[in-house]
Order: sequence, then C-alpha cells, then structure tokens
Amino acid sequence: MVSGCPLTPYEADGGRNPLLSDPLFLQVLKIIRYTAKLILATRLRDADPLASPAAAKLKRLEASIGDARKAYRVGKFLQGVQALRRVGWGPTAPLAVLAGVWCGVGRVKAVGEARVCRVPRPALPSTSSAAGDAAYYAIEQGTWLVRAGAVDARYARRLARASAAAELLSYAGSASLAALAAAAAADRERVLAFRLRAAMASRDERAARSLEGQLATAAAARRASEASLLQDACDALLAAADLGDGKGPIASSRGLLAAAGLVSALLGARKAWLK
Repeated sequence: MVSGCPLTPYEADGGRNPLLSDPLFLQVLKIIRYTAKLILATRLRDADPLASPAAAKLKRLEASIGDARKAYRVGKFLQGVQALRRVGWGPTAPLAVLAGVWCGVGRVKAVGEARVCRVPRPALPSTSSAAGDAAYYAIEQGTWLVRAGAVDARYARRLARASAAAELLSYAGSASLAALAAAAAADRERVLAFRLRAAMASRDERAARSLEGQLATAAAARRASEASLLQDACDALLAAADLGDGKGPIASSRGLLAAAGLVSALLGARKAWLK
C-alpha cells in the first residue's frame, strides 16, 4: 500500500474547508440564482426590468435568493473561528514563512515501499483558507444586516469590498491545497500503475485486484481535487469582480460571471450530494 503525507481536513475535502462547505439546499439555491443571472445576462440582457415582466421577476428572484443565502449563514463565522483553531502550525512552519515558501509541505523521501513526510501539513494555505473563510462569513453578517435594514446602507460598499478581499484570501489557500492534493493523488496513481503492471507481469492476481482498487481511489481523489480547483477559480473570479466594485473588464462580463457562478454551484451541489 502506498502512503503519503497525512492529509488535513482541507486536503481530504479537495482543498475546501469541510466545516464551512455549504449544504446541498444552499447549493441548489445558488444554482437557481446563477441560472437567473445567466438568463438575464444573455437572453434578456437588453431588456428593461421596468418594461419587461420576465426580467423584473428574474431580478427579484435572484435578489431574494441572495438575501436568503446570507440569512441562512448567520452565525456561520463561528464555525470559521473553530476551523481556524484546528489548523495547527508545526514547528517548521515559521521557517517556511521566513524562507518565503507558500506551501509548507515537507520533503518526501522513499523508504522501502512507504513514503515518509517530514512536515505534517501545508500550514500556510490551511491558515489562509481558514482565516479567509472566518473573515468572509463574519463580514457577511454585516452585509446581511444592511440588506435587512438594521445597519445604515452607507456601509454596504465597504462591507462588499472587505468581504470580497476575505474571499480571495480563502480561495488562494484552498486552491493551493487543491493543487497539492491533485499532485499527490497523481503521484500515487503513477506509483500504483507501475506496481499494477509489475503484479500483472508476475501474474499475482490478488495483488493486482488490490492495486486496481487503490488506483481507482487515487484517481477519484485526483478528480475531486481538480473539481475543487475549478470551483475555487470560478468563485475567485466572482470575488475579483466584487472587489473591483462593479467596474473593470471582469465585472462588465455579466455572462461570464453568471456562467462561473453556475459552474461553481453545480460542482458544489455534486460534492454535497456525494457526501
């Protein structure tokens, strides 16, 4: 059996924080919201919401779902704080920071049939992901209060920009973890494929069946990590548009942003469904 570096909960979930992943019903709401956005940005892009009943209804639907998702997340930042406390910094992490190493993954060396990892986890991406998630959900409480009318609307713009910045910090960490997890799974696939060919050449059917199962598991882990990486890229694109305060080439590409949000929602729903 091939063993690698111990995986953190973030790596096991393909880079995404398992405590803070949205449940299936929130992902379904996200699918509906970005489907409405995509229709508004494509088929009804030239329609006046005041003159077109269909455009007005879709606009209200999209806005209400966005508010509902924020309301359902009230208090979720406490889970982010809890997740941040669970991210441990090993004794070598400060050295990794001083050396300018973003991913503090230890050196892996072959020892017979096993592999030994000298540094237990990628500390910086894990901390970035946890801290970004905690900050994002905490700031979103303020955004929800603004939408509910409990806080003055003049704070909405600053809250939106701060929320987007926290999101980008989170996605930088989770995307790094997803890339590391995908690379580790691909490495395991190569090792297992080599051993499978050797087992088949020696006609060891029992070992071959075991290796085939391990190879399928490694391939599934790689695909899950690649899907998480794509999801992070889509969400980061949306956060970058929010950070630009609705200005610039990214924010003006309404169809692209809606499609990115829909792809992220579909990937998140699939992950939540399979859990």
